[in-house]
Amino acid sequence: MRDLIVLDTETGGLDANNDPLVELTWARREGEPQTLWFGVKEVPEFIDNLIKFTERGIAGRVSDHFEVQNFLAASEGATMVAANPTFDMEFLKVNGLWRFHYRMLDLEAYAMAKLNLPEVPSMKNIFDELREYTDITEPDHTSRNDVLASRDAFLYLETL
Repeated sequence: MRDLIVLDTETGGLDANNDPLVELTWARREGEPQTLWFGVKEVPEFIDNLIKFTERGIAGRVSDHFEVQNFLAASEGATMVAANPTFDMEFLKVNGLWRFHYRMLDLEAYAMAKLNLPEVPSMKNIFDELREYTDITEPDHTSRNDVLASRDAFLYLETL
């Protein structure tokens, strides 16, 4: 069985070819999430408000070579679990960080099937649906909390 890596990126926009990768958080089924930062010094105001860039004081923060190599080794051939895997994949590829298996688990589509929903839910919808059944971290557009929320949701959904 392939390792599962839950992942979320925060970016400076929606275009992987023109907008920067700000941060990436990843986690296995158990253990603490790991976050990589990419030295971005500023982002557009709407991104700042969304991901709390200034509030969290991450401007210019850069992860060291060992942390990046650890991620690349962990993700080699693993299955990526993400709320928006195609978006994340594009940013990883442009930044030379794509090592995952070609099959990915789209958490929102997985939740739709597991919860028998009529449409694909957002991560917020998944949180709202699951919080009455299990402890789940609230997603907040920070890569760390969104990874924790995604992992909590995935671990619960796979038991259904």
